[in-house]
Amino acid sequence: MNDNEPWPRIGQAMNSHVVRTLAQAAGWRLTDMPADLGLPLAGCLYSEANHLLVTTMNGNLAASIAVMDSALLATRSDALIVRTPSADAMPGFALGLWHSGRVTWHWMLTLWVDVDAGLWLVPTPDKRDGTAASGFRLTARHLRVEEVPWRTAHERADGLVRAIRLLVHGERGTTSGPAGGEDRS
Repeated sequence: MNDNEPWPRIGQAMNSHVVRTLAQAAGWRLTDMPADLGLPLAGCLYSEANHLLVTTMNGNLAASIAVMDSALLATRSDALIVRTPSADAMPGFALGLWHSGRVTWHWMLTLWVDVDAGLWLVPTPDKRDGTAASGFRLTARHLRVEEVPWRTAHERADGLVRAIRLLVHGERGTTSGPAGGEDRS
């Protein structure tokens, strides 16, 4: 297999710090997919409680989405693709949601953490004021589409900082603002 192919590598997802951190924080119990299923499924982890396949990719999210699309149709599952960060970059996320025989992909998502340590995948800023219409709340049993959880650009920025703190330092539930100052939320 060529290193440029968008296939998940067996064992790569569980070795991902980002996947382990998300699984612990969201309360997911992830198990390896059987190797005899072949790729791309054999490179995934699975959460039975919310029918979620989780995998990591090093390359282009669009290519990874194309690879995973038929797997979601076959398994009637949702999928979270984590684009593993290079150097100091934050990870990127794509979320595929299966419903009634169709898969809808949401990508160019980023992690956002609310003041109660709730996890969200939200679109990268798509407007000047940093607002967006909806996000995806990550819970142990469901991926919930909800209105974005912030009211102001400052609250959005604070949640992005909390996400960085979670991924880099393992910090959860901090109430301080971006520079350790007062909470503006």
